[in-house]
Amino acid sequence: SDILFGLIKEILAKRTGLRVVIMSATLESGKLGAYFDCAPLIQVPGRLHPVVVYYTPEPVSDYLETAIKTVLQVHLCEAEGDVLVFLTGEQEIE
Repeated sequence: SDILFGLIKEILAKRTGLRVVIMSATLESGKLGAYFDCAPLIQVPGRLHPVVVYYTPEPVSDYLETAIKTVLQVHLCEAEGDVLVFLTGEQEIE
């Protein structure tokens, strides 16, 4: 992201009519605003939601199959809500 911000800053210097919006929950907004020549900052308060994390007690040979089974079990047995699963790459996601 550092290289990208450097490129954006160079482009903004050349194209004065261009407006850029950067959104992030983790960037330090003060430092980022200062880097972009005291750019205006808008902060929107976030919301916290309860999170339950499930782990396998031991490593599994097929983590994708195990993740799918776990999601189905959560869907069938738990109260309504959202499920977020982290996968390692595009192939697993597809």
